Amino acid sequence: MASIVYDVVADYASAQIFVLSSRFEGFGLVVIESFSLGTPVISFDIVGPSELVRHEVNGLLVEPLNARGLSAALSDLLSNPAKRQTFAENAFIDLPLFNPDSVFAAWEEAILSTSDNL
Repeated sequence: MASIVYDVVADYASAQIFVLSSRFEGFGLVVIESFSLGTPVISFDIVGPSELVRHEVNGLLVEPLNARGLSAALSDLLSNPAKRQTFAENAFIDLPLFNPDSVFAAWEEAILSTSDNL
C-alpha cells in the first residue's frame, strides 16, 4: 500500500526524473513543481504537459499512451547523465512565466481587454 507523502518538495528534490503518465491533464502543475526543483520531465504529449515541456530541451514528450515509448524515454535519460543534467538546467527557463506576479498580470490584462469590448 502506498504511503502518504507529507513533504512533496523533498521527493521532487531527490528525484532525477519526473515521469507523468497521465492520459489527460489540465494544466500540469506537477510539471511546474518538478521544473521549479530542476527535475527533468518525461510525459505523454498531451494538452497541459505539452504546453510546458520543451521536447529535448527540458524533458521528453512521448506519443500518448505509448508505454514502450515512455519506457524508452526513461531508459534514455537514466543512461545519459549529461543529457539529464542539461534538461535539469533548462527546467528553469520558463518558470518566470508562472510566478504569481506574471500570472496575475496576464489575468488582469485579459479581464481588462475583455471589459473594453463590452
